[in-house]
Amino acid sequence: MSKARCNRYAYLDRLNLSRLLRLAASDEVEKELASAALYCAIKELLEIEIEHRLTTDHDNAGYASSSPLAYAGEGGGSGPRGQSDGVLLAAMNHRGQSAWRELSRALLGTLKENSQRAVLISAYAVTPTRAAQRSPRMMGQTEACEPERLANINQALGWPPLSGPRYNAPDALRTAARRARHKMAASLSAMLADAVAAEHDPARLIDHAQTA
Repeated sequence: MSKARCNRYAYLDRLNLSRLLRLAASDEVEKELASAALYCAIKELLEIEIEHRLTTDHDNAGYASSSPLAYAGEGGGSGPRGQSDGVLLAAMNHRGQSAWRELSRALLGTLKENSQRAVLISAYAVTPTRAAQRSPRMMGQTEACEPERLANINQALGWPPLSGPRYNAPDALRTAARRARHKMAASLSAMLADAVAAEHDPARLIDHAQTA
């Protein structure tokens, strides 16, 4: 997508995934907008997968000290009632995040392992900006290809540090990641078309797949 087109559709970055998927599936908007929404959705789904790997995958889930259902809705406080509401809210939030992650995993599952690695490594690297604070993820594609940084990224994303392909140049990573995104977009587009044909809400792809 050209720089002018990127600027034209920059507002899509502020939309949530539900709205992006509905736009991508709509035949009432111009094809260019639908395509831009589709790729924005892919970008968001990759971010969800990365954040999951950086956080949830490293957590020890264990068991909550309170039931999410007992005393639910009976008010706050430091006792079982207050704890119960907190656990219930956390569970509801996790359900929403998990549903999107299931979609992300389904799309990544259409790719070969090296393609999965390329698209996730490329998405992991966030171009530094003056406004943003420095973080381990803020680096260009060139930096992401450096052996030491690549090993760190591999480890952060759950792979052995020295495993997987090496990228001799950032163009190699960009090309592999771009091809992977195109394949993910094609798969997502087909899923959206099926949802529309079945008169389902395109924003609830996982729910439809589970009840089919």
